[in-house]
Amino acid sequence: PILMGELLEIVDGDISLVAIDGYRLAVRSCKIDNITNNAKVIIPGKALNDVNSLLSSEEDVKVGFDEKNAIFIINDTKIITRLLEGDFIDYKKLLPREYNSKVKLKTKELLNSIERASLLSQSEKNNLIKLSIRDNVMAITSNTDKGNVYEEVNLELTGEYLDIAFNSRYFLEGLKNIDSEEIFIEFTTNINPCIIRPADDVKYTYLLLPVRISSNI
Repeated sequence: PILMGELLEIVDGDISLVAIDGYRLAVRSCKIDNITNNAKVIIPGKALNDVNSLLSSEEDVKVGFDEKNAIFIINDTKIITRLLEGDFIDYKKLLPREYNSKVKLKTKELLNSIERASLLSQSEKNNLIKLSIRDNVMAITSNTDKGNVYEEVNLELTGEYLDIAFNSRYFLEGLKNIDSEEIFIEFTTNINPCIIRPADDVKYTYLLLPVRISSNI
């Protein structure tokens, strides 16, 4: 039940929101002013969706909380919610500290290519796409009973070649929340999670577990 909420954490002037499920992890952090106290609370995801639906890019939101409740004030609207009780997963231990392969590529190009490659697999259980990373190209393939799709995206590679597969929906949802022109993706092996980060200074981290595939796919 604790994973139905998001961790709001304030540490030394940095505020972070953390969400996690069985397949992926997302962390967004930024600096805030005039905050001296550290804090850690778990807010129901539904309440945060309600807050998000009321926000525009120009508006400020005031946030307060005590031991049991959180309040969000947006103009004349107040949203009050009960906090979730319990301990959130120690998400920092889930983030890989090393990588064997790191690529840099254009966010929009990758997003568009995966969207096209996933068209045939949308009715499939895993929405499976396979990424084949070589010197300067990522090949994106999707093979189903309806047909085969092949896409290519240019990249800058540091490290080893890799073949790895993902649920395309989960991959796309991570990319769609990145406004930066370029991204880094870090891999260790084809059975370990990858890390997606903006190439600029935006503090956003998206961790995604791969789908195991047989060598003949």
